[in-house]
Amino acid sequence: MLTASATVRPSAPATKTGLSEGIAPVTDWVGRSRELRLRTLIGVADGTAREMIEAPGAGLDRIPGTYLASSVAVSALNNSRIVRTSVFDFLHDVSLKGREPLAMRITVSRTGGKKQARVSGCAVFRGYRLAGWLNETESRGYLWVTGKIGRGTVSGTLPGGKPAAYTIRGSKTKIAVAFTGDGPAFRVKIAMKSNLGEVHDPDLKLDRPQDLEELEPLLADSVAREAEAALARARALNADIFGLGEALRRRHPARWKEIKDDWENIFGRVPVEVEVEASIRRTEKAGSPVRPKAWPP
Repeated sequence: MLTASATVRPSAPATKTGLSEGIAPVTDWVGRSRELRLRTLIGVADGTAREMIEAPGAGLDRIPGTYLASSVAVSALNNSRIVRTSVFDFLHDVSLKGREPLAMRITVSRTGGKKQARVSGCAVFRGYRLAGWLNETESRGYLWVTGKIGRGTVSGTLPGGKPAAYTIRGSKTKIAVAFTGDGPAFRVKIAMKSNLGEVHDPDLKLDRPQDLEELEPLLADSVAREAEAALARARALNADIFGLGEALRRRHPARWKEIKDDWENIFGRVPVEVEVEASIRRTEKAGSPVRPKAWPP
């Protein structure tokens, strides 16, 4: 785990040129070193790197770097709220005109007077300079939009407004580009599959396939809100971390040449429509919730 210390400076110029600015010296050294791999994970300390290094791990992983790497691996499998970013990923994204890089955000939490480093959200860059942060919900929204979502649980609602939980079983994302009189417009279509993981309504009936179909629009709305939160935050930072500009370049290279030099400013106001198709495949080992004193019928 490679940790770089960074501070948000809104007044700093946003540019991808000049290897002496931002965290370029760190990534350049790692990219050249024969002793380190390009798949080394990269994280940005929300504070100082020293704080993160001195904060002990937990359990069997007492070394902070080992503990953080294990936490990232577990989170990627279980809740998809952390974006695993390697040095290769960062260098690849920073080299593209239509895509901005990000890295994992490392913080120090204090529980019972003890410090512990943890990965929470993402650090968003414009070029090599830090632009701001994504929280955990926005980070998962980024994963929905980019089609990198893994396993995890989505919180949602039931028809009566009571809470429910859905287990992610797969997702695919397609990004469509069109031009209007005002310029480019994007449609992000997310198709996700899930299982019903938990319900808080003992009166809910799930005896027919149609019962699950009635829950799907509510689940789709939850996923769409996460994706839209990430898009709104990225546009507020003027940082195209989703690669919409890159998608535009691939599909309409001639039009891209006309606007690529001003894309950083255009991205902040470009319309993006999110469309989610949610499918609930099954209810795990149970059907309708068990009701008190429901036996014998």
